[in-house]
Amino acid sequence: MTKTGATAVKTNSGRSPGRPVDPRKDAVIRDVAGQLFMVNGVQGTTMDQIAQGAGVSKLTLYRKYPDKNALFMAVVGCKCDDYMPESLFELGKTSKAEEVLGRIGVALMELTTHDDGVNLHRILSAEAGRNPELGEQFACGLKRLKECMRNTMAEIARKGLLKIEDPEEASGFFVALLMGSELVKHANLGIGKRPTRPAMEAYVKKAVKFFLKAYA
Repeated sequence: MTKTGATAVKTNSGRSPGRPVDPRKDAVIRDVAGQLFMVNGVQGTTMDQIAQGAGVSKLTLYRKYPDKNALFMAVVGCKCDDYMPESLFELGKTSKAEEVLGRIGVALMELTTHDDGVNLHRILSAEAGRNPELGEQFACGLKRLKECMRNTMAEIARKGLLKIEDPEEASGFFVALLMGSELVKHANLGIGKRPTRPAMEAYVKKAVKFFLKAYA
């Protein structure tokens, strides 16, 4: 993403993008942008507002992010990394499929039912019609999580823990079991309170048990 942004700036300005943006300043930019996106949406937020709120120049902002879509995707990516780091998908030497899938399932439900996840979903739904490019970028932005999930399924199969012939298909089935739950649907629709951790754990346990039977 950084490479793409730098190229875009150089192409538009005819100048070198200069030195990289300070990581601490970049974190402030993402934080401010996230807050503005949550309130105004992507369409209703300007790069001027983000630069002013973050206390940086527009040159600094554009040096890192060529447009609002790129910045929004950076916000989404950080949220995914916070809730679902790569270490979450690792299988230890004595790990059981039930343990790993349970851990991943709870983290995914935590992400998708948290206010941040719900608001991001709301923004994407609202922007879909007038900003189809954002939807395409979002799909590409989930590549890391999809790869991690697919690799986990492949490793589970390699270790003989489950009979999985198509790791990608199995990943899709597992995620569908979680995202299709009433807990997630109600959270995305703003119906009632956010599900409690015990409620999510109980649902994930049932979903994992169903999945294990399908691939036993």
